[in-house]
Amino acid sequence: CWGWNAEYQLGIGYSPNFTRKPVQVGTATDWSAVAAGGAHTCGLRGGTLWCWGHNELCELGVGCGGYEIAPMQVGTATNWSAVTAGAYHTCGLRAGTLWCWGVNDQGQLGTVAKAVPNQVGIAQDWSAVTAGDRHTCGLRAGTLWCWGWNKFGQLGDGTAVGKTTPVQVGTAQDWSAVAAGDTHTCGLRAGTLWCWGANDLGQLGDGTTVAKATPVQVGTAQDWSAVTAGTGHTCGLRSGTLWCWGANEHDAPGDGTNGAQPTPAKVGAATDWSAVSAGAGHTCGLRSGAVSCWGDNDAGQLGNSGGGPFQTTPVRAGAATDWTTIGAGYQYTCGLRAGTAWCWGLNEHGQLGDGTLDPECTPVQTESGKAWSALSAGATHVCGLQSGAIWCWGDNSVGQLGDGTTLDKPTPVQVGSGLDWSAVAAGYQHTCGLRAGEIWCWGGNASGQLGDGTTVSKTIPTKVGAGAGWSAVAAGGSVTCGLKAGTLWCWGDNTTCQLGDGTWVNKTAPLQVGTATDWSAVATSGGHTCGLRAGRLWCWGTSGLLGDGEVNGTSTPVQIGTATDWSSIAVGDTTCGIRGGALWCWGYSGTSETAFFGMLPLATPFRIGTATDWSAVTSASHTCGLRAGALWCFGDNWDGDLGDGTAWSVYPKPVAW
Repeated sequence: CWGWNAEYQLGIGYSPNFTRKPVQVGTATDWSAVAAGGAHTCGLRGGTLWCWGHNELCELGVGCGGYEIAPMQVGTATNWSAVTAGAYHTCGLRAGTLWCWGVNDQGQLGTVAKAVPNQVGIAQDWSAVTAGDRHTCGLRAGTLWCWGWNKFGQLGDGTAVGKTTPVQVGTAQDWSAVAAGDTHTCGLRAGTLWCWGANDLGQLGDGTTVAKATPVQVGTAQDWSAVTAGTGHTCGLRSGTLWCWGANEHDAPGDGTNGAQPTPAKVGAATDWSAVSAGAGHTCGLRSGAVSCWGDNDAGQLGNSGGGPFQTTPVRAGAATDWTTIGAGYQYTCGLRAGTAWCWGLNEHGQLGDGTLDPECTPVQTESGKAWSALSAGATHVCGLQSGAIWCWGDNSVGQLGDGTTLDKPTPVQVGSGLDWSAVAAGYQHTCGLRAGEIWCWGGNASGQLGDGTTVSKTIPTKVGAGAGWSAVAAGGSVTCGLKAGTLWCWGDNTTCQLGDGTWVNKTAPLQVGTATDWSAVATSGGHTCGLRAGRLWCWGTSGLLGDGEVNGTSTPVQIGTATDWSSIAVGDTTCGIRGGALWCWGYSGTSETAFFGMLPLATPFRIGTATDWSAVTSASHTCGLRAGALWCFGDNWDGDLGDGTAWSVYPKPVAW
């Protein structure tokens, strides 16, 4: 990447405010496509879809909020074949089906707005899609369809009325390409070029500045092979020659002049142009594998290493000659070289995708932990297992340490004298443990989280119910859950439906969640709960993002995705789980600062790094996990949460202690 770097968006550490030379996006070498939008970027790798940059309006397809500074996978599908990025919405193709997400204020998604990809209709013959400012167009079996904003006739249906679902443009069945600009659209038919929509800057190329609500032919040439539409200008290829027209304030058309150009003007004399992409006020093209750009350069979007505020004719962006794809966005540019992705220009929302904020992001391993066999942290107290005994320390205002008092303890105190405890779980102000198949709880009980049928706090362990057979216990917020012979039971606070019984009424005794008998794990927080069944992940509650792409939550369990290899789950402000040794997280970061640094929120699971040796994970406003015996943590560290000796910082990537 290259360009503006005042917020370290190029990922090269504490560098100058901008650089005009390309910086590589990660190290992957299998990128096959890239699309640059208003302030976000998307690309394809081996059939998987990845997006990064601005995400306040859900345009990345991974939930809403903040921005992402490194590529994030959109869902788990591996059959994406095309992607297009508009101003604040995105669309892509999968096995002939069309999916869109992001802003939908003008119906540009063609379907109901969602924070993750949502299918447009049921058609399975889409072959191309292009996104403009607030309208979208696509091809189906040679027919052309458009939808969204239509104030200037950019949908080509002869009206100025917006459409929330696709409408066909005329009756022609020989369209081969389409390109959506800011408020105009162009397409190819049997080598002829047609444009429609706004024309105040001559971007339709018909020699006038009058808007057109239906396609008008650009000249009479029949050898057009490609077309691209920018904010107010258009470019196309004819037999290896490059032609541009429209807005020309800083010579986006590249003909060496300034001022609007209402008809196609040839860009130089070269006959080896192979690709072209028009951005907001600049244009880039490929010639014999080399990238050349022209037009606005205020943010380094031309990539020419300091060529001034603008260029009126094409200038080379570096010396490389193995470029295969080029995409110009709003004041930034991205391209592909031998399967590697590179970006340059403006990066105020992370659209360059480098991902590294500063040198502290590199994991540095320090000493490992103590010999505890299990630890569980509540809001202000901690409990752990050591040789079958439970020890607790910290806040004891409601008896959550279980020592029979309400006095705080700065060092561990044993809970009773038993040495047969097998598990311990600390909630907000209560604690539960498992021994000989029985669950015992103590501490705060205002919501019935101790499960003894009362709402009276207890300073020593109190048995939950009369039976045994419990195999697991989980506590979070003022909620407790347990497993018994594959059945799942929860009790306590239910104000956000976290008990999974379809109500929001608190329960003071265990209540079975559904009728399933194959639950293997459960984790709960103050706002939602998740559990595992035969490797499948289920979540419920109405506070936070559950991982299903929705934002409103559910009062009963809903399956998250289709994966059947989940082995571990941890629920906090952030939710994380392990699949096949890989770590996935979603939800909220717990701090606006973490979200600012490109972490969360996410509406669907996102893989953390590439490691496949994660064995355990726990999550709150920060997350920690185990890999090959080493402890790794990331997220909020404003109060020294991560234990590395520092505070007042955020770690967007795992750091080993």
